[in-house]
Amino acid sequence: MFPELDLGFVAIDMYTVMIIIGLFLAMLMFRYLTKINKVPDDISRKYLQVVLLSAIVGFLSAILFQSIYDFIETGNFAIGGMTFIGGLIGGVAAFFVLFKFMVTPKEKPYLRECANYILISIVAAHFFGRIGCFLAGCCYGKITESFWGMNFPNGHRHPTQLYEAVLLLGIFLACFKFKKQTIFIYPIAYGIGRFLIEFFRGDDRGKLLVGISPSQFWSILMVVAGVVLIILLNKNRSIQEKEIEETPNTEN
Repeated sequence: MFPELDLGFVAIDMYTVMIIIGLFLAMLMFRYLTKINKVPDDISRKYLQVVLLSAIVGFLSAILFQSIYDFIETGNFAIGGMTFIGGLIGGVAAFFVLFKFMVTPKEKPYLRECANYILISIVAAHFFGRIGCFLAGCCYGKITESFWGMNFPNGHRHPTQLYEAVLLLGIFLACFKFKKQTIFIYPIAYGIGRFLIEFFRGDDRGKLLVGISPSQFWSILMVVAGVVLIILLNKNRSIQEKEIEETPNTEN
């Protein structure tokens, strides 16, 4: 592993470096997507402000969720570590609260379009975060004798950080190609992929329900949310098409 870059006069934590790179590139990605898809600059900036504030809440939520997981496992509540899904839940909740109070009626119609671009940007940032986990040697997998296993400080293990990085790269490419479907591609694809990867994880974080880890529980909810979104959006589209068909044709 490569947890630190030693420059002689200072040692740089590579996990932090990857997180910073991921967040910076996510902001650039969002601005790029809104620009090429002709979202007005003032609206793009407003949604970016909401996202940045939501990211701060998400960061705190990621720490809180990990502390709760540790409490479930050990019985001791202590601040330390982060979990992505906890951050995602807190960040999404904060986004909709801030959306209600910060976004004007003129800007609200851009919600679905900007939500797609936000999620694509999150996937990009998450990819670099998992590379950071690999460099730091955290979020490792179970002991394995397979040739693709890697040597961690505590044994030859599944590189589950890289498994998830590959998953995220695939999701990013799919979402980038089918931008308008991102809001359900992402929760379904990531939920299924993360649920499966959890079977290979070797860092015990307790059991939220019998037989499944906390992350698997939230992964199931993500898949359900993605399916519900598909149903709701298709239902809404059907209603709109029906209204158009029933609108009287006033042309002579």
